[in-house]
Amino acid sequence: GPRRTYVRAADFLENWGGSRGALADGGFPSFLNLDSPLDMVATADIGRVAADAVLAGGVDGTEIVNLASGPGPITPREIAGIVSKLVGRELSVVQPPLAAVVPTFTSFGMSTSVASAYHEMLTTFTTSTQDPWERQHWFVRGPTSAETVLRGLLGK
Repeated sequence: GPRRTYVRAADFLENWGGSRGALADGGFPSFLNLDSPLDMVATADIGRVAADAVLAGGVDGTEIVNLASGPGPITPREIAGIVSKLVGRELSVVQPPLAAVVPTFTSFGMSTSVASAYHEMLTTFTTSTQDPWERQHWFVRGPTSAETVLRGLLGK
C-alpha cells in the first residue's frame, strides 16, 4: 500500500500573535486556563518534520508523528511572563470567559462558523483532563522554544 506520514501538531505558538493588540493597554488575554500546561509547537518545526518525512520516503503503511516544541508543555501565564520580559514591562494576565470567544473573534472579522470552531477547540483545551496525545505513536519535540517564536512575533 501507499506510504503515509501524518504530522499531528500541537497548538501553534504563533497563535499568541493575536494577543499583541492588547499589549498597548498592558494586558495579555488568554481564553486558555492560565496555569494549565499545554503543548505548543512552532510552525517552523512542523515544516521541518514534514520535510524530513517526505525526504525519508515514509514507512510502509501509515506513520503518525505527534509534534510539540521546546522542553515541555508551557502555561499561558508563563507565555505572558516571556512576553513581559521581551516588552520590558509587567503585563496584566486575564482569562476572559469562554462565552466571549465567538463575539471576540467575530469582532476581528472572523466568520461565526470559524469562531464557533475556535470556541469548541478552546472549550476542549480548557475542560479536558485527558492527555491529547496518542502515546502509541511517535512523539517528537521540535527544537524551537516559545521565547524564540515570541521574540520573532514581537520583532525583538
